[in-house]
Amino acid sequence: MESAHKKIFGKEPEEVVYLDVRCPDCGSRIDEFGFCGCGAGES
Repeated sequence: MESAHKKIFGKEPEEVVYLDVRCPDCGSRIDEFGFCGCGAGES
């Protein structure tokens, strides 16, 4: 059975690649698509 994360994002959470860059707003890691935990990269 496919997880909700895979249906929405196309991959499982453990498959997401994170960069060696932190978000200046929240300090979370930035993922391969330029997003972080607070969503600052979305705009």
